[in-house]
Amino acid sequence: MKPFMLILVVVWLNGCALLQEQVTPQPELQTRKSFAPMESLVSWHIASCHHDAVSFDQHYRAQKQLQLFFEAYCNQKNVHVRIEQLNKISKAQAWPHPYTQYFQLLKGQESKIVSAQTALTKEKMSEKHFLKNSHCKRND
Repeated sequence: MKPFMLILVVVWLNGCALLQEQVTPQPELQTRKSFAPMESLVSWHIASCHHDAVSFDQHYRAQKQLQLFFEAYCNQKNVHVRIEQLNKISKAQAWPHPYTQYFQLLKGQESKIVSAQTALTKEKMSEKHFLKNSHCKRND
């Protein structure tokens, strides 16, 4: 009976040890960060542009990098510099697809601003040229 009880105790202890190994979470999985959801990304952008205080209670992957980017981006007045900032942040990491799409959307908006500014400049130049030419004809 003693050998049977000894075998039973050994099997029982091994079973408990195996269960503990399976239940213990791996530290690698606990420390791995994920990217923030899109709502957070957009709220960081809005808060930075409106100079609102934002509480960042959760720590996501590249969170600080994105916060610094949005602060610099929103404070930049030069459209060409903002496009360059967007190009840099787009290439800084392998971003999730929604992030990449968001950066592309922002670049598209900035490109439209550049096109509008260019068209306005051309229109002003044309108007000045027209006024100059019409003034010269009156004096003749």
